[in-house]
Amino acid sequence: MTATKLHQMQTASPNAAHVSQRPLFGEPALRAALVFAITILASLQVSHANAATSKKGAQSLQEPLEVTEKSPHATPAPLDERLIQAKPGKIKKTLGWLQSIRVLPHKVRLTAKLDTGAKSSVMHAVDIKPFKKAGKNWVRFTVPEEKKKQGLVEMYFELPVVDKSRVKQHHVDELDERYVVEMNFCIAGKVYSADFSLDNRNKFNYPVLLGRDFLQSYFVVDPGSTFVAKYNCLPVSKAKK
Repeated sequence: MTATKLHQMQTASPNAAHVSQRPLFGEPALRAALVFAITILASLQVSHANAATSKKGAQSLQEPLEVTEKSPHATPAPLDERLIQAKPGKIKKTLGWLQSIRVLPHKVRLTAKLDTGAKSSVMHAVDIKPFKKAGKNWVRFTVPEEKKKQGLVEMYFELPVVDKSRVKQHHVDELDERYVVEMNFCIAGKVYSADFSLDNRNKFNYPVLLGRDFLQSYFVVDPGSTFVAKYNCLPVSKAKK
């Protein structure tokens, strides 16, 4: 093919090269396709996010609503089966205004003040920390006691909260809210139970205060006497066995 003939063919078809470079879609169609693709991609992303959220929500329902911190302290030994639980009676034993008690389950002796002027009982406690256990309100605390021979003795407790008390403090306008727990202790070979509000009693002479709510069921207080009864947990007859 001569150069002259090739030139004639190109001249006869001036749009041939231009047609081969024209896009398959016009500009409006290309924009529409691009918008459609973006819409589909966004829809897929939303569906994926919703699925992940639903899965996370289902997992959260199965997870516990609370996490109970494990106690760092050893669990005290169970109570002796030979212990006798005291029962309220018409005949009440007479005690002095001070009385030694042995706190269970640690079996540590504390001095209690028997105060008929106070309605409720109070136990000296520090490091008071509430927590949840099986959906219930519990409290963890320490009862410290300085001993002449052993030095500082610390009793650790984890007990359910039975109530909360609000106490008016001297020279303070706001009420002091305290946790109330049930605790066991020994006097004269029997085990007694009382509700104690927990409070730091470092400024007081005695770590335990026994109030009227407890005393009226078991004891009469002689204000002229102290330490009338022993603080053993087992009756003498069973202690010797």
